[in-house]
Amino acid sequence: MRLACESVVPGLECTYVATGETAEEVHTAMMDHGAQRHANLMDGMSEEERQTMGADMSGLIYELIAENN
Repeated sequence: MRLACESVVPGLECTYVATGETAEEVHTAMMDHGAQRHANLMDGMSEEERQTMGADMSGLIYELIAENN
């Protein structure tokens, strides 16, 4: 299974592609990548906003994995 970062955040111009045997592995890889390389997207957010954004991204990633694999 695989998922491109740009599929999650269109227009980001990131070439990273998360891969794994399971949806959970792809999800984990994508969330780790986002935290390491795109943490600046959450600059200025409150902790509550960060948690909401994280949950939203998690749901979107699983949805995109299902659609693309």
